Amino acid sequence: MKVKRRKYYQTGGPDFIWVMDQNEKVGMFGFKILCVVDGFSRYPIHWKVRAVSRSREGSAAVWCFH
Repeated sequence: MKVKRRKYYQTGGPDFIWVMDQNEKVGMFGFKILCVVDGFSRYPIHWKVRAVSRSREGSAAVWCFH
């Protein structure tokens, strides 16, 4: 199994940069997980679990904030 290294970056402080990521590991069960994280503290700002059908996946950014 190939291990992915964590990327290193510097921020100007809290709420300076937010990072959004989508997890596909539970996709085979019909769910998607999306999380928005503060890049400075790595504290989750917003997260959502949603049931998704394979026919209409849609953009992660669209369903995160609706």
